[in-house]
Amino acid sequence: MRDGNPEVTPQQLAEQRELGRFARPRAEAARRKADRAAADEAERWRAALRDQAAAMANPGGPLDTNVLAATYLIARDSTRAFITASETYAAISEVSRLLAAADVPDSRHRGKHEPGLSH
Repeated sequence: MRDGNPEVTPQQLAEQRELGRFARPRAEAARRKADRAAADEAERWRAALRDQAAAMANPGGPLDTNVLAATYLIARDSTRAFITASETYAAISEVSRLLAAADVPDSRHRGKHEPGLSH
C-alpha cells in the first residue's frame, strides 16, 4: 500500500470502495429530504403569516370594514378641520397685517398672530 497501512487487504479495499459507492446516493437522498423538510417548514410559515393577515380583517380586527370606515371618516374630518384651521389662521394673519399697516393700535404683531395668545 502506498505509504498507508500494509495490513489493509485487497478485500478490505474493495469493501470500502463499495461502501463509498453507496454513500454518495445516500448523502444525496439525505440532502433532498432535508431540502423538502425546509421547503415544507417555509410553506407552513407562509401559511401562518397568511392566516395572521386574514385574521386582521375578521370582524373586530384592526382591518374590519367597520373599523376602516370609521377610521376613514375620522381622517377625513380631521383633514377638513386642519384645512379650515389653516384657512382661518391665514385670514387672521392677513387681517393682522392689514391692521398693522394701517397703524391700528394693538396690531403690533405685524402679521405674526399666534392663536391662543391674549393681546
